[in-house]
Amino acid sequence: MKKPFSIFARNVLGPLIEKFCIEEIKDKDNIPQNTNFILAPNHQSYFDHFFVP
Repeated sequence: MKKPFSIFARNVLGPLIEKFCIEEIKDKDNIPQNTNFILAPNHQSYFDHFFVP
């Protein structure tokens, strides 16, 4: 069972931060469409966990 803050962060804070902070997604066309891939963020901020599932 997920913790209440995790649910709140993903459902409320995540969309708010995404709406007001992210301007564009760069190199989106480099993501494979028909195969699996690993998304490994470099953690440049403390907000990465809101955007990476």
